[in-house]
Amino acid sequence: MLFSGFPGMAFAPVLTKAIHLQLGESLTESKTTTTPVKTRSYSMLSASVLIALALSSAANAAFISGLISFDGHATLDNTNLALTTKVVTWSGVEAGPPITGDFVAFVSDHTPAVFTDGWVFTSGSLTPLWTCGGFSFDLVSSAVQYQTSQSLVVNGTGTVRGNGFDPTFGTWDFSSQTGSGTAFRFSASSAVPDGGTTMALFGFSLLGLYGVRRKIGTR
Repeated sequence: MLFSGFPGMAFAPVLTKAIHLQLGESLTESKTTTTPVKTRSYSMLSASVLIALALSSAANAAFISGLISFDGHATLDNTNLALTTKVVTWSGVEAGPPITGDFVAFVSDHTPAVFTDGWVFTSGSLTPLWTCGGFSFDLVSSAVQYQTSQSLVVNGTGTVRGNGFDPTFGTWDFSSQTGSGTAFRFSASSAVPDGGTTMALFGFSLLGLYGVRRKIGTR
């Protein structure tokens, strides 16, 4: 499962609006003061402080980064992979390589995992889909990407949480190839890369600061 997110992006419009409001107040004051140069300096300082606070908030958020993989057996609702629609039950599921990033401190090879029975491949939310080593994954939605009598691939999106980290958006990958009757061997994974949230917010902040400088320069 590949998990990618931009959990801090929602703050960028708020930051820009705050900068413009602060700028508007300072420019109004500059019309009545006898020291406009100082007013412009205060405007720049106020904008810089707002940007620094927003970047600090994003940097301090403890979002999860890394990859966790699983394997085990799944009992499906049909003996033919081309016709199956859900996992009826799971058995013998455990974490296995590769395990990377923040997951390493809490999960190792063969750490038992618990999966929720009755997962429909085209389902909506399922909370949680899995738990392992203090982490859990809340499925938002999933859909079949590839399905034949020989192979099945399902992808989904959701949120990984646990062990003191902030909830982090990501994706879910499931595949099954071989089996006997309705019992199939499967592999799956959840990955949670950074997604560049901090750098994206920094870029928006620089654009806001450029706008402040440009408006002050035209006064």
